[in-house]
Amino acid sequence: MQQLTADHRNFAVFLEILESQADRLEAGERTDLEICEVILSYLQRYGDQCHHPREDLLYTALREKDAVAAQRSAELGREHEAIHRATQEALAVVRRGADGEAVDALSVAKLLLSFSSRYRLHFEAENAHLFPVAVDVLSPTDWARIEKMASIMTGAERALHIQDRFVALRDYIHRIDRLNP
Repeated sequence: MQQLTADHRNFAVFLEILESQADRLEAGERTDLEICEVILSYLQRYGDQCHHPREDLLYTALREKDAVAAQRSAELGREHEAIHRATQEALAVVRRGADGEAVDALSVAKLLLSFSSRYRLHFEAENAHLFPVAVDVLSPTDWARIEKMASIMTGAERALHIQDRFVALRDYIHRIDRLNP
């Protein structure tokens, strides 16, 4: 649960930067699409490989423990695939622009702002609905089982220095952003 909550805080940091870039783009100001590309790549990779599988462990445990409680948050779990597709779509558009292809700046800005809003609403809903239900419904034994299954992911994340990479990436994005006039 602590890792999921920390992930959501990290995602919020990146979404703020993405929104700032989109606002600049919408205002006709210089925008660094490389920053957008790096953020979207991170959200895609980390979300798909680490974060959403960990949340799926919660959904599975909830379904096994209390189907009614799980049903209330089931829609959130189904949103993972839609978020995956939206991230891929936004990433493809941003990459085309970053590669020098002509893109409609206003459309890209709207796409990024819409993406960011949707992503933010999703994890805020998880914070408000999934996580409290899991805390209320799951027993210490359930949490121990989830932790055991998540330890495989945690081990891989440590080996890949995922949290260190987040901090380095965030710092890199801020440094690039400061270079923009």
